[in-house]
Amino acid sequence: MKKVFRNISNLSDGFKVEFINKNRISKKKNHFVRSILLILFISNFVVAQEITAELETFKKSIAEETKLNYGKAVELMESIYTKNKDDYLINFRLGWLKFQTKQYAESIKYYNIAIKISENSVEALLAITYPLEKLSKWDELVDAYDSILEKNEENYAATKQLGIIYFNRKNYRKSKGYFEDLIINYPSDYYANIYLGWNYLNLGSKSNAENYFSTVLLFYPDDESAMDGLKLSR
Repeated sequence: MKKVFRNISNLSDGFKVEFINKNRISKKKNHFVRSILLILFISNFVVAQEITAELETFKKSIAEETKLNYGKAVELMESIYTKNKDDYLINFRLGWLKFQTKQYAESIKYYNIAIKISENSVEALLAITYPLEKLSKWDELVDAYDSILEKNEENYAATKQLGIIYFNRKNYRKSKGYFEDLIINYPSDYYANIYLGWNYLNLGSKSNAENYFSTVLLFYPDDESAMDGLKLSR
């Protein structure tokens, strides 16, 4: 039976060196592991504190917004912005609050940052259309709606608004195309039918115009625009 060494003094010199070296390496490894664990603990603690601070700030900001104190709601969000410039939700909220305070250029700035952070966000593209419209930035507005349709080709709001924009530009053929897309999914929709009626009338197709104006009057019997269009179509 082999003798079991119970004391380092029983080891040969070669084994003593090997044993001591392995013991030192083991201690270094343990120290390294403890250091890593400490760093991870501290990092997680800091992150947890930051998340808690962010949640608290959102809570307070929303409370101020509920009381219509938009200025205070903005100040609260701006207080955590420096450390969170790449946070989508913070930029999105600041875009909304700046819009509420009629700071439309600032609203556009924050919405654009949110769009860059989350390139697939349809909500940020929809949101930016409001301050763009307020500042009459029509070309940028069209670009925003086009971007929405690239991501969601059946988006109701973007399709409808582009149809209206091109109608107001008297580009009736292009406007008609958008409302024809819209009416596929929304056959009884007021905007799709009323604008198709006026588009067809302006394009010289009275019979088609009459059909769409008649559809509007089925659901909205007193609609003046549909009644006027129907008279002109006959």
